[in-house]
Amino acid sequence: MLSAGAVNALIVELRSPDVTAARADEIKSEIVEGHQGLIRHFIRLRDPQLYEDLVQIGTIGVLAAIDKFDIGRNVSFGTFAGEHIKGELSHFYRDDGAIRISRSVKSHLSQIRAAQDAFIAKNNAQ
Repeated sequence: MLSAGAVNALIVELRSPDVTAARADEIKSEIVEGHQGLIRHFIRLRDPQLYEDLVQIGTIGVLAAIDKFDIGRNVSFGTFAGEHIKGELSHFYRDDGAIRISRSVKSHLSQIRAAQDAFIAKNNAQ
């Protein structure tokens, strides 16, 4: 993992008006490569069959963090990127169904299942 100072220096260089597109790509690649351990940290407990997909999703999170990171705040890039990685993974798992189910329905699903189980238990006992 890159040090906080190294990442900050790379982001400052990335945002300078003199940076070429090729150098910008190199900088982003270097930051992403330096944070592969962080990506693996967040996907280690997930489905191993989806490993390559999850690495790509984690990489998207790091790239989003690069674009949104504010050096002026007193937060390390790794902490900031970690939150973006977790968010991208959550979006993937939430939205990866065959049918899109709204968040409100998903949040009430446990209550619906409990009521259904109580109804079945009550009516089967009689």
